[in-house]
Amino acid sequence: MTDFYNSEYKKLEGISWFRFFVIILIITVIYWIISEPQKPFGDFTKAYYLAGQQILENPSSLYNRLNGNLTFVNIPIIALLFTPFSMFSKSIAVLIMTALGTLANLAACYLAIRLARINGWKRLALIVFFAANGPLYYNLKMGNTTQYVLLLLLGTIFCFRAKQNIWAGVLTAIAALIKLPFLLFGLYFVFRKYWHVLIGFIITLSVVLGTSFLLFGIDLHITWYSQCIEPYLGKPLAAFNIQSIDGFLARILTTNSLQNWTPIEVGFSFKLVKYLLVSLILGTAIWIGWKCSRFSDSQSEATEFSIVLCLCILLSPISWTHYYLVLLIPLALYLGNELNMPKGRFWSGAIIINFILLSLPIVNFESNSLIVRILASHYFISGTFLMFILLAGLYTHHFQSLKTSKPNNPTI
Repeated sequence: MTDFYNSEYKKLEGISWFRFFVIILIITVIYWIISEPQKPFGDFTKAYYLAGQQILENPSSLYNRLNGNLTFVNIPIIALLFTPFSMFSKSIAVLIMTALGTLANLAACYLAIRLARINGWKRLALIVFFAANGPLYYNLKMGNTTQYVLLLLLGTIFCFRAKQNIWAGVLTAIAALIKLPFLLFGLYFVFRKYWHVLIGFIITLSVVLGTSFLLFGIDLHITWYSQCIEPYLGKPLAAFNIQSIDGFLARILTTNSLQNWTPIEVGFSFKLVKYLLVSLILGTAIWIGWKCSRFSDSQSEATEFSIVLCLCILLSPISWTHYYLVLLIPLALYLGNELNMPKGRFWSGAIIINFILLSLPIVNFESNSLIVRILASHYFISGTFLMFILLAGLYTHHFQSLKTSKPNNPTI
């Protein structure tokens, strides 16, 4: 199979890079046109751009709702990052934000290629997966910030490899401050006893949070919690672009509109199903991680990192579809043979199909039929399937190692 693809790549060498660039450009235009939102840059103009102004002029209004909806949802100090944008007109600021986001995506693609140490047809494949990644365009078109989280997490793995454990913790903490679901990595560092990584993680969180409290006071942070966190604890959203366990079950078990971004009051049966599903996903991951803890190598650690990425997205009460952009990391690692994966055509085919489903453009679902509700959840379903494939690979590698190897010391 590899020989076949390598021979095909040699044929591609005869095709100019200009033609390949044209193909990528066509893909980009198509994805940009068909991807949601149809009215672009809503997150930037209604949240980040406005927050950059409010944090200096009137911080108390930072978490006011616009037409009943939340705008800015990060802790107050993060708003300062967007103050420079507020010095320009809104249209110019949008252009700057889009340009920076595009550069960040290009940098992430380059780092992913370096991370996976791939060349030939695999390099072209990864570039195509970046160019045809639905969550990437959704994030860029919304004017959101997940591409920077992707860059930080790629940097984290590079730090692991370079034995720069403190810096690995620092970068992960910054990513978690931008997108809260990635705080779960802190528990992973405790579980694996990566104490130096944990030190960098905790120090960074403490410094940033402490500075935020000193600059803006405790009352504004209480407002942040009461407006942005508390209303969604135990109350799911059924909207089509919420791709977590809560969002999936809200679409399947309730009749709320897929355009509804209002927290839903749910009963005992909903909570029972949710906690059973959470227990299955989290319990399986913890059990396999514990069983496989005796052996540690670079592939096992990369596989575990990818599993935790999936858990961060799946278990969060709110995971927007653009969070799935970070799953380009396990794709790159897979193409570079850096993961413990089951062998065989069935598994390879399943993984590729799974990544294709994770790359589909984000479209707006309006029907209330059960089939449409399931289809609207394909990112969550694919992310769950990817996690279980990774767990299967880790578990298989563990038993092969029992027969052929002695325990090694962890490298991070």
